[in-house]
Amino acid sequence: EVDVSDVPPTAQVTGLTTVWRPDVVGEMLTQAQALANAPDQQDGMFRVRAVFDE
Repeated sequence: EVDVSDVPPTAQVTGLTTVWRPDVVGEMLTQAQALANAPDQQDGMFRVRAVFDE
């Protein structure tokens, strides 16, 4: 057993650090490159099954 009577309740056990990096515009894919490995496409867009039945 460990005596934790002097240890205050803690919500975060490690130091808080920001892991985000600044947004930097880099090289972009062309539409053809983005769709190159798509299993299904139509009219230059990804084609997926309907999510809602209406």
